Amino acid sequence: MTEAYDFCFEMTKCVLFEKEYTPWEDYEAEMRAGTKKGRDLRLRQCVLDLKRIIRGIYADMENGEVDVEY
Repeated sequence: MTEAYDFCFEMTKCVLFEKEYTPWEDYEAEMRAGTKKGRDLRLRQCVLDLKRIIRGIYADMENGEVDVEY
């Protein structure tokens, strides 16, 4: 999952993909001292966060609110 955040950050340079602003830190903390159920919940939150951000960027692209270079 960390690769997904890194890839999105490299492609967009968007601060929303920096790990300190995402649920990823919570997931890493859960990995050290949490339960399987807690890890699964945190991982799900990470995936949903990535999807939410990407959908928002895509909607902004369609509305012409962000510059897009292909």
